[in-house]
Amino acid sequence: MILCMQHCVQIGCYEMLGNHSIFCLELNDYLHSSNTQLQHKYASVQGILCLIDLVFEMFRDIGLSMHYNVYMSVRYKADPKFERADGWNTCVFSMLPSLQCIRVDTHITLHNKYAKWLQCLWLITHIHEVEQQRAGARSCANVHAQDAELYRKSMLFVLQSLEHVYRQVMLANKCKNDVAQDTQKNKTLKVLDDMPLSKIAHDHTC
Repeated sequence: MILCMQHCVQIGCYEMLGNHSIFCLELNDYLHSSNTQLQHKYASVQGILCLIDLVFEMFRDIGLSMHYNVYMSVRYKADPKFERADGWNTCVFSMLPSLQCIRVDTHITLHNKYAKWLQCLWLITHIHEVEQQRAGARSCANVHAQDAELYRKSMLFVLQSLEHVYRQVMLANKCKNDVAQDTQKNKTLKVLDDMPLSKIAHDHTC
């Protein structure tokens, strides 16, 4: 997953997300270990969350500030409820108006096709809070297997969506560079077309 971003986190993180049993172990370590203990452990739930944070910061730095704003709004949202927005609203990702938007906060609305993505993003950024609320109802300290699987799938879904955005940005930049190169080439050819043959011949013989 995210081959183009492997420099951010060790490949062990991606292998961990592909293995339910390993992920369950790492999830319980994340919930029951201190931040100091996790600082030097890269192939971990903490590592994945750091990667997600890093990618959103990168989006902000390259001009996709609204993606970062949505991320921060979701991170600090107290509950996972995203209400339907009444009337016409603008999806801040597509910048298109729609009657099918949901409200992230008082200033941000997204088309409801992003509802699953928002729910997954909220869940993985609130693992500690959710598990603290569930702890009293469990007979053991470890996370239930079905809950761990939901976290694992949510992380994969969010990371895959970020990879898709990243690839779109890279493709757009490539197209922009290609257009710039073609424009410069056309300008050069136009200059040559407008130049008298005697001038071209003189420049080549000097």
